[in-house]
Amino acid sequence: MWRRNVRVGGLLLAMIGLSSAGISADSDPRPSGSLTLMGFGPEYAVYVTRVGDASLAAYMTRAEDGPARLEWSVGLVAQDFLAEPRSVTLTSLPDGKYNVRWWNGQVRAVGKTLLSGVGATRQVVVGERPEHVTLEAPVGIAAPTRLNVVWGRVGAPDDVGVYVDDVYIGHAFHSAELSVFGLRKGARRVRIAAAGYRPVDLYVTLSTQVETTRFVQMRRLGRED
Repeated sequence: MWRRNVRVGGLLLAMIGLSSAGISADSDPRPSGSLTLMGFGPEYAVYVTRVGDASLAAYMTRAEDGPARLEWSVGLVAQDFLAEPRSVTLTSLPDGKYNVRWWNGQVRAVGKTLLSGVGATRQVVVGERPEHVTLEAPVGIAAPTRLNVVWGRVGAPDDVGVYVDDVYIGHAFHSAELSVFGLRKGARRVRIAAAGYRPVDLYVTLSTQVETTRFVQMRRLGRED
């Protein structure tokens, strides 16, 4: 009888151990992949997103003085963002392919955001080993064009995203307008979008001789006027 009780007790302890191990594994599901962006220069803007997964993205900028900062993110928390003087590390990333897009020359004037060029793009694979990307200065601007989009100050959103030919160009924060330099000349489709507002589509023809300016009104969703 004693041996039988010992055997039963041992089985119960083993079952409890397996159950505890399962609970422990399930209670900590956060991934551990990391991506370090090196050479984060002054006046840079960087956009990182997981390929085919809109639920995970991060947009970072660095002013002329000071470290980079996380402007906004989806699927990440503040603890996943580690900033050094010349680099940024995103942690707790799921395995997979990521697109890294960056621009140089971003300047924030009073009520205005300036963005130079269409930037550079690199695709990386995040897995068990840490991944590193060096943000070299983008080159090869096709033409010295300038596009100004002005959406006004009164009742305007604080956070506006800009797309050119369905390509994400960047964000303007607490600005009334955005200027983009170095787009290809010719006919371009521009979309500006903000949460809670109707997106605005513009069709412009950019020239290397004169700058192009468009004034738009951002209307809140649900309004009929």
